[in-house]
This record gives sequence, structure tokens and C-alpha cells, in this order.
Amino acid sequence: MHGNPAFNNQKSKSVMRSQRSIVLFHHMITSNQTRERYDFEIEKFREHFRIRDFDSLLTIGVKKSQEMIEDYVFFLKGKNLRGNGIRSRMAGIKTFYYANDMILNWEKVFRMLREERKSGNDKPYSRKDISTLLENVKNITHKAVILFLASSGCRVGAISELRLKDVTDMGNCKCIKVYGDSKYEYHTFLTPEASDYLDKHLGIMKKKGINPNDLVFPAKSRSYSTMISRNSRQIRGEKIDNRYEIAGLHGLRKFFDTVLKSNIKINSNIAEKLTGHSTTFYLDNVYFKPTIESMFKEYQKAIPDLTITKEYRLNFQIDKQSKQIQDLESKDKRIKELELMFSQMQDHLKNIISKINYSN
Repeated sequence: MHGNPAFNNQKSKSVMRSQRSIVLFHHMITSNQTRERYDFEIEKFREHFRIRDFDSLLTIGVKKSQEMIEDYVFFLKGKNLRGNGIRSRMAGIKTFYYANDMILNWEKVFRMLREERKSGNDKPYSRKDISTLLENVKNITHKAVILFLASSGCRVGAISELRLKDVTDMGNCKCIKVYGDSKYEYHTFLTPEASDYLDKHLGIMKKKGINPNDLVFPAKSRSYSTMISRNSRQIRGEKIDNRYEIAGLHGLRKFFDTVLKSNIKINSNIAEKLTGHSTTFYLDNVYFKPTIESMFKEYQKAIPDLTITKEYRLNFQIDKQSKQIQDLESKDKRIKELELMFSQMQDHLKNIISKINYSN
């Protein structure tokens, strides 16, 4: 899974899970995807210092453990990793020590990671970029994953936990319950384009037999991350300190967020809800509970800009032109009806005038 034979060995995993330090560590983590990432981080840390097992990490003592963590930061900096990247690598290590009651000076560690330089990975993909990415990918499931992320704004970790029962049809779109049945649960949607590709992917799955509790995308999120990174290198701009201008995965989420926030017709608080962010106004997370229908109404305003491929964008143009023609035809019909009414009123008025003149 991570390119480390010892880590991938089932016996090694079993031994790892049986250690009390790891049992406590795992009870601090609610997400399977986060647990997978944190396991990898603490394993790499243990390997770096060649410590026998995880319980042994706790016998080293506070002072020496603090030095090891600081030395590990120096090591990661030597690999040209930026502050945010190192901070992400340290998250699992910090959680491990916290879960096992070893109090370390993490403020000092994170102060070592402060940077003033411009960072990479801060731009979203453009629609053209995502179109090129889709052209680079041939597998239907991989296309479905890319369009799912771009049109829903989901984090890749969320789709690794998504089950079939969390996906419902909403016209020619789909409603997605993200982090279902957890306190982080929220709803977002898929465009008709992304919905069609998801249906194609699910059609392949149905041949093997599926049930509502099955995962929508059964593979590990890391494999999708690798797939997108591998196929997007040529479209992610220049590298700044070993980081592309566009983040391989997060660039899709930034595309979604940028499209919604750039549309002044979309309610900004509902845009936040659709992205799974905290809302702009204090206590909105507690009191602001829009219906799924009202959120879908706002989402529909973004569908044209969230649609990627030429085929589906052309369909939008055809539908728009058809609607304009229907509106014109409706207006012409209404004008003719009004002209007829006006003509009848004129005739009626003439009759009245004629009668008045005759009586006089």
C-alpha cells in the first residue's frame, strides 16, 4: 500500500494493532482514511530512527523524544518539503504522542515551520486543465472520480468512505451525503455530466453484485491520488520549492469553490455548506439549516460552469438556445393574443360609439 514491504505485511500489521500505544492512538481517530494516513506517518517516523516497535517509542523519555521530533523536522526540511507539507507529516506523530500522554513542546516544533516565502499548490485547476486531465485518463472509474471531485467539491478522503446509500438521484443530477451519519455530515451534488459517468462506473460494479452499504469507490483514496497526480503533471504549472502551482487533488476542490464563490447569483452561505466549510457568519453551523431542495436550487446556478467536456457543454448551449426559441415563440404567441384582444376591443368600442351616435 505504501511501498514498504514490512508495513504491508499482514503479520506486521497484526503486531502493530496489538500494541497498546497503537490501540490508544487508533481510538483518537474517527476516519478510516485519516487512520490509514496517520499509520503511515508514525511508521515512517519509527523506521527513520530504527526503533523496534511503537510501544518502545514511549520508553525513550520526553527530552530525547523532543530531540527526535526536531531532528525529523530537520530531515524533512532537507528533502525540500515546505512547512505545510511537514506539518501534515507531523499530524499523525503528534496524535500518537498525545494519545499516549507524552506532553511535548509542539508549539516549538511548529514555529520551526513558519515561512514567509510564496508557497506552491495555491491555484485551482481551470476547466481546460480538467478537460485535459480527463483526456489523459482512459479508465471509466478514474474519469468518474475526477468529475465527482470537480463537481461536488468533496475531499478525496470523503469519497473513500462514501456508500451507495449516500447517493440519491435528483432529476438528472445526484445528491451526495458526505461523511454520512457523522457530526461532519453535509450534502452536495453532482452535475448531469458527473452523474452520467458515475452511473457508468456503477454499471461496471453491478455486474459483480452490490448492496446499499457497499463503497461507491472501493479502492484506497491513495490510489486515486496517485492516478490524478500521475496524469496531471503537465498541466499543474511550474514548481515552487518542489511543489506545483496547482495541487494534484486539492486543485479540483479549489476549482469547485472558485466556481461557486465567483457566481454572484449563488448564496454565499449555501456555497459554504456545499463545500463542507464552516459558514461565514458565527453560529450559522448551528442555526442555518437550509433544505436540500434550496441548496440544490443554488447549486443548479453553477452547473454550466462546473461542466467540463465539450459534449456536455454543447448540450447546455443547445438546451439554452431551445429555451430561448421557446420563450420567443411564447412571446410571439402572447403578442398575437394581445393584438387579437386589442382588435376585438376596438370593434367593441366602435359598436358602442355607433349605438350612441344612433340614439342621438
